[in-house]
Amino acid sequence: MPATGAIARTAVNVRSGAKTRMAAAVRAVVLLAIVYLASGMVTRNPLAALGRVPMVTAARMVSRGTVAAILSYTRADPVVRSTSWAMH
Repeated sequence: MPATGAIARTAVNVRSGAKTRMAAAVRAVVLLAIVYLASGMVTRNPLAALGRVPMVTAARMVSRGTVAAILSYTRADPVVRSTSWAMH
């Protein structure tokens, strides 16, 4: 899912204090250097360990308050909330 990957990278940059688009470019160059220089070490890691990285990133993108609010909604709340937003 390319869109999810882009959102996750942006969230990581923002949480790290990124303020400009240059942060994405720097991140890409650093990642390229790591892949090039440490590819031997990365290939020895189990895929399950590498798969944990995007899972942790996704979990950190959602706040507990947001999850609690969503779970407290009734089935009608999304309809009511979207129409009240459109009226403003």
